[in-house]
Amino acid sequence: DIMGGGEVGEEQFLDLLRTRLMVNTVVAMTDTMAVKGGKTLRKLDLAEMVEQIEEPTKDPDLGLLRVKAKAEKDGKEGYITVCGNQGTAYLVTYDAESALERKVEQALQDLMGAGGKAQKYVETKVDELKNVHKGPLSETKALLLALGPRIREAQQARKQLKAKLVEAKGRHKEEVEKDKKVRQEAIDRQAADKIMEEVDKVVKVAEEHAERAIELAQKLAKSDGSDVDDLLKSMEAAEKDLAAVTEPTATAVAVVKQQMQLDSVKNAAEGPFRETRTALVKVKVKLGTMESRCKKQISLLAGARKQVTH
Repeated sequence: DIMGGGEVGEEQFLDLLRTRLMVNTVVAMTDTMAVKGGKTLRKLDLAEMVEQIEEPTKDPDLGLLRVKAKAEKDGKEGYITVCGNQGTAYLVTYDAESALERKVEQALQDLMGAGGKAQKYVETKVDELKNVHKGPLSETKALLLALGPRIREAQQARKQLKAKLVEAKGRHKEEVEKDKKVRQEAIDRQAADKIMEEVDKVVKVAEEHAERAIELAQKLAKSDGSDVDDLLKSMEAAEKDLAAVTEPTATAVAVVKQQMQLDSVKNAAEGPFRETRTALVKVKVKLGTMESRCKKQISLLAGARKQVTH
């Protein structure tokens, strides 16, 4: 539960089951599913909350996606257009942070509008009293003139506040994107590590097989040939072992190529998957070198065997 008590109350549980939508653009609530012939119950304000009552369906005549919902403000129920034919989103999924942000923006906009009206009203009245130079109306004119700078100052303060809000919104967006990137990188890192773990397993098998075969072949190639028959048999067996290395090596190369063809690895411009691609290229080169060493030892053994038999 939100209080950390380990239990969810009935009200909290029911709230989880509710589908809440937020008004993204001012839209009308009507009394019928079809727009044509429907009566407007009222206009829904920006950032107003509604609770979805029925699943969205399309208006049979206009093809608009409509939903029956209940306004949280006054409990009024009716049908609302979710999305227009031109892509305008009238309703969006409720998000507490976005809702608060919209309300603040709307409040600032309302304040700016009220300030503008006040300024215009003062200017109109001052103009009406421009020829008054004495008496009570003259005093009124003086008071109105004094209000002008205060209104402009208040308007400027609201503009600055709006600018700060935009700036804060930008910083918040950057932080959200940064956090999202960190979390995605952690997921990518886990996936990349799994890829390398799989590759390392098959490469290890090939390396162990190759090292044993190469080490034995090197010893035999340097043998003094005291027991020719046993030496020839050992050389033949060693050649077979070296040739057999190609199978686990080919398997390892196939796995490396397969992983390199993954879209997440192939198209990575940065991050864990790009590092994995670089590591896979190195592994591929390493396997190629190992295969070349085996072929070289086969050739050396063949030469050593000729010397023993002559």
